[in-house]
Amino acid sequence: MSKVIIVEDDIELRDSLIDYLSECGHDVQGAGSAIEFYQTLAREDFDVVILDVNLPHYDGLSVAAHLSESNDAAIIVMTVQGAIEDRVRGYKAGADLYMVKPVDCEELAAAVLALAKKRRRSDRTPEPSSLSWRLNLSEFQLTAPSGRCVDLTRNEVRVMELIAAQAGAIVSRIELMQFIGKGVVDPDSRALDAAISRLRSKVQSECGMTLPLQTVQNAGFVFAGDIRSA
Repeated sequence: MSKVIIVEDDIELRDSLIDYLSECGHDVQGAGSAIEFYQTLAREDFDVVILDVNLPHYDGLSVAAHLSESNDAAIIVMTVQGAIEDRVRGYKAGADLYMVKPVDCEELAAAVLALAKKRRRSDRTPEPSSLSWRLNLSEFQLTAPSGRCVDLTRNEVRVMELIAAQAGAIVSRIELMQFIGKGVVDPDSRALDAAISRLRSKVQSECGMTLPLQTVQNAGFVFAGDIRSA
């Protein structure tokens, strides 16, 4: 039995695919948006991720690119966009298979089975601890799953402390600003966005990995990965 998640905002299509793949013997669940998927991924691992391209918050290709860097789940992109250039973008983003809607359920089930078997044969799942980001509060350091470290400023440590405490949940902008001690918060201020953008750039430059700290429009921020603090 393989663990599968279908990230699709069309509820009727998502439910029908869940039902079919479940009848084929897979453990299947669904998510209606990229953010919902990231929140689920912070708690669970999957053998196969089936992604629509047109999703709320983030498109499926950006999700595929993130997964290909940080996770070893097989990726099936499923979309109405069937032009050659669309397929090329999908494979470059990290898709193992690119399927054009409408998708035949039997073919999809066969693809899930084949990719899950290939993933198990590869036997390249790291220990859970090596998949985690690690925040050292006393040393002001963040360690990526690759093992490389980056030194943080005091405010960056405070940002990551709250994010780590609520990993997988959306942290509001106001809550984050108040936690790092900015007092009265101007909801229109872009200072926090600029600070987080600098943090992402620093982590990418020094660790060679993308910090999975996602901006949720009109809501706040969510950490789409496993992070542990000490």
